[in-house]
Parts: sequence; C-alpha cells; structure tokens
Amino acid sequence: MRRATLCLALLALAATTAPTLRAQSAPIAVGERVRITTPPRIGSQRYVGSVVGVQSDSLTVRTASADAKPVAIADIAKLEVSAGKRGNGRRGMLYGTLIGESAGAIAGAASYQKPDCAGTTWFCDTGRGADAFAGGLVGGVLGFAVGGIWGAMHPTERWVRRPLGSAAHVGVIPMARGATVTLSARF
Repeated sequence: MRRATLCLALLALAATTAPTLRAQSAPIAVGERVRITTPPRIGSQRYVGSVVGVQSDSLTVRTASADAKPVAIADIAKLEVSAGKRGNGRRGMLYGTLIGESAGAIAGAASYQKPDCAGTTWFCDTGRGADAFAGGLVGGVLGFAVGGIWGAMHPTERWVRRPLGSAAHVGVIPMARGATVTLSARF
C-alpha cells in the first residue's frame, strides 16, 4: 500500500510539473539558424537549418533540403547557434604563401641548369640553391595573392554553443507491472 501511494504521488507530481518544467527548457527562438547534433545512442545525426517551430518539448528545423525535421529537446546532445560568417582571407594568405613557396622552391631547384661560365668571373654559377630561393620567392608572392582572394571568397560560419537549460525533465515509462517515473536535469 505504501508503494502504491508513493507511486501515485510521483505520478501526480509528474503530471502537474512536467508541462511547466519543459516549457522553460526551450532554449531557442523561431528564425535562428542552428546546428543540432543528436547523441550516438539514438543514431548520431547533425541538422543545420533555421528554426521554424518551438514547442515545449521539441524544435522544428528547416534544413537546406527544405525538409522540416522535428527534434525532441531531450534528444539533443549539442545545440549551436550561428554567430554569422567571417572571411578567411588571412588564413588563405598564410596557406597560399606556404604552398606557393614550397612549390616554387621545388620548381626552381628542378629547373636548375649549370651555366657555361666562360669569360665571366662574377657570380656566374650561384648553384641550385639560388634558383630554389628565387622560385620560392616568386611562388610565395603568387600564393599570397591567390590564397588571399580564395579565402575572402569562401567565408565560414561561426557557431556558438547554446546551453540546453537546467530545467528538470519528468517522464513516465509504462512497465508490465506498474510504471517507472524518471526525473533528470541538465547542469
């Protein structure tokens, strides 16, 4: 009898507090661009799109394929919100310079031919190293320019993690003999 009374009290608590507790846990607004990752236990997936609906226990996200996907808040492992796009000009310049210098140095060293120094005494044959240096210098300048343009034309989106809230989640799981009440909280 004591166990049945406790179970009924917990069910009554779950029924009265679950809607208000879950309503506090919707951490997002309609129109925001989000990236949602679900945990591996339910099949890890990632959704990127705009929020078109917010319910007390789920979000509806419109993805690039124009599908509206409802995702339960309890099934979200990581929620990120877009903080805008930024250019990659500096990164492109750095990578372009490094790649251009390497390729230019290799091309300069590979194209070296020993000159005929008959009649000259001043810096006739500076060696393979000088050609590699000149090739690296030219390649680095070209790579700097091309990488900067490419990086500026290909911006990346910055994502900021949004906490899912600390509201309690109350659930009732029917069993063969009675029911199990679960209570969980995120911190």
